[in-house]
Amino acid sequence: MTTEIMSTILKVLGTAALLFVFIKYVLPALLGLIAALFGFRAHLRIAKLYGIDTAPIWAKAPRHIFCAWMEHNDYCVTLRSPDLSFHYRTGTNNAVTQNEPWLDQLATALRNGRTIMRLDVLKDGVDLQVNETLDCSIATLPGILGQDGFYRVMFLYPESPVMESVLGFDLQRMFKTVNYYMPGLDYVVVVNPRQLIDGKYNTIEYLSATNGTWIGSDHLAFKIPKEAA
Repeated sequence: MTTEIMSTILKVLGTAALLFVFIKYVLPALLGLIAALFGFRAHLRIAKLYGIDTAPIWAKAPRHIFCAWMEHNDYCVTLRSPDLSFHYRTGTNNAVTQNEPWLDQLATALRNGRTIMRLDVLKDGVDLQVNETLDCSIATLPGILGQDGFYRVMFLYPESPVMESVLGFDLQRMFKTVNYYMPGLDYVVVVNPRQLIDGKYNTIEYLSATNGTWIGSDHLAFKIPKEAA
């Protein structure tokens, strides 16, 4: 009888030990491997989304999956140097636009050579909230600001004072985006910026970023500084 009790106790303890090892070590490892596989799948999908060749990614698939597994998905890879990278836990990172969604849209449009765009601008911050569209167009103009020659100009058409504030706050990042994705552009022109014309709002958002020059009474031009590239 005593032998049977001891045998039962040993079986229970053995089962408990195996269960402990499984929960403590095996299960997290399996879940980590599954997470790494899903991360690699997202890696491929993002590469396809940006038109990046996935063959080199597949060639390094075991390395990517193993590294992601070992690092608990705290693993980052370069998609396209120097602008795009992908983190297996947090997703895509654009070093040029700094992950500003409307600038990401602008970057894609410029990279694809589009000259007419409508961008969705959404911000839900404490100091700035906006949910609007921003129309943009690109044209070549002669003799802008009295200068000789032809210049490539991107026109922005904000529809509200809040949208104008967004342009002011993001102006330097916009310059950097334009310089990288369409380096031939010379000027950004804000069309009919009412908050500046009417004098109802502080102009610091624009003028603290760079000096704007008025063209007539309803166009505010900014020469794109090449050092912003």
